[in-house]
Amino acid sequence: MAFFATALALTIATTMAATAQAADNAVAGELIVRFESGVSAAESRAIVSETDATIDQRLPGKSAVVSVETGQSAARAAQELQTKDGVAYAEPNYLVQRQAWTNDPFLTNGTLWGLFKVKAPTAWNATRGDGAIVAVLDSGIALDHPDLVNNIWQNPRELDDGIDNDGNGFADDIYGADWVHTDGLPDDEDGHGTHVAGTIAAGADDGNPAVGVAPGARVMPLKFLDGNGSGNVGDAISAIDYAVKNGADVINASWGGPDYSAALEDAIRRAGDAGVIVATAAGNDASDNDAVSTYPASYRLPNLISVAATDSEGKLASFSNYGRNSVDLAAPGVDIYSTVGNSYEAWSGTSMATPFVAGVAALLRSAEPGISAAAAVDAIRQGVRPLQTLDGMVLTGGQVDAVGALTAIGHNPLPGDTAPGAFRLKKPGRKVYGGGGQKVKFSWSRSGDSDLLGYEIYVDGKLLKTVEDPDGSQGPQSVKTSAKIKVAAGKHRWSVVAVDEAGNTRKAGRGKGKGRVAVVSQRKG
Repeated sequence: MAFFATALALTIATTMAATAQAADNAVAGELIVRFESGVSAAESRAIVSETDATIDQRLPGKSAVVSVETGQSAARAAQELQTKDGVAYAEPNYLVQRQAWTNDPFLTNGTLWGLFKVKAPTAWNATRGDGAIVAVLDSGIALDHPDLVNNIWQNPRELDDGIDNDGNGFADDIYGADWVHTDGLPDDEDGHGTHVAGTIAAGADDGNPAVGVAPGARVMPLKFLDGNGSGNVGDAISAIDYAVKNGADVINASWGGPDYSAALEDAIRRAGDAGVIVATAAGNDASDNDAVSTYPASYRLPNLISVAATDSEGKLASFSNYGRNSVDLAAPGVDIYSTVGNSYEAWSGTSMATPFVAGVAALLRSAEPGISAAAAVDAIRQGVRPLQTLDGMVLTGGQVDAVGALTAIGHNPLPGDTAPGAFRLKKPGRKVYGGGGQKVKFSWSRSGDSDLLGYEIYVDGKLLKTVEDPDGSQGPQSVKTSAKIKVAAGKHRWSVVAVDEAGNTRKAGRGKGKGRVAVVSQRKG
């Protein structure tokens, strides 16, 4: 008998230790409890209340999400519940995350905020850009950068022997070509091209800090800008022709000027006829491209897409050009971390925004290799995420969205009809002093969902504010779960609804006194 008691104690201790360890990967203070068949709702409430816990949400199959009181051990509560009649099991409410995530540190810590804004991590459920080739017409690429070295295109028709094996005018152009020095070594003397390339296709799951929008794609370094960032149209045209002849799917053109060139327009048109998508920078003069054109961004060609820059709040960058008719969309372009030299730096500009779009184009071409350039550009335009800050500033009124673009061509990477996770209202309570035209703070706990868009806040049934959550439940913990809203004096009902990318919703649970508030215009006493 003593042995049995000792063994039982050891089993309980071991189980509690395992549960406690598992709780590190679970929602703090929450359990999922499965009740035996025949246990009524009232009986289940009574069972959990005996352990100082409450049922937050009923689940299918006689299960429920249960929260324990603050300060109470969830592991101990789970163990106690499992000993009770009517309980089949109790376990932590485990956290899960999208399988397409990478282990690259800058992604997991939120440094690469732009990737979340364009929903690249969610898009990776469908494709990472494998098989796509993006020609980077720029200042070259640091060929030995550890985050790029495995994703640089190689010329299958060239040997390292000092001979122009493929007869294109460049000897040993194994990794691309250089029009500045007229050779086959497009190494970067400026850093600009390397920064662009990293946003497009820095490697994934390689232990290095960064990851690109399309980490499975290959970048083709075509150097026609010198160490000062200057180049000429003739070399740009030659580089476009090189990209087309060598199978590029996308061209990134993070450069431009004020002068119209019919020859450059013809070259980009020829690229489109060959199926090549061209992403171009709108310019950094804070000017309206509808009034004063910049090229190549202002060419109106079916295979070309012009890109403005936004900051982390979705606002048009102070330096960015815009154009209701001449700039297609925007992308993150302020404090964008990417590869430079053998390190990483944060740069800003429409040059930094353009590779987000080029990366999305590579995802489309990877998912649908036969898609035409014009159809891909249309899909990118159709799939934008509309932003009020961009309304009237760009043609689509939105920011590039990898999920929206893929969905537009029939490759929806979203997980389906799973609703956002349960969450609860927090503040205010039943009465607030100091309101009546002043702002009242509303707050709630965080909903768990791998494709969460954000929250809608309703007061008296009217949508008054939205709060964005581009990170998803397993993204960087930077999202706000509160909002200040002007509310008139009087009694009000309020609610918060979580919305995911598939349009699924979940309304926040209400604790005692939550969801109703009396706003008093004068402070008490």
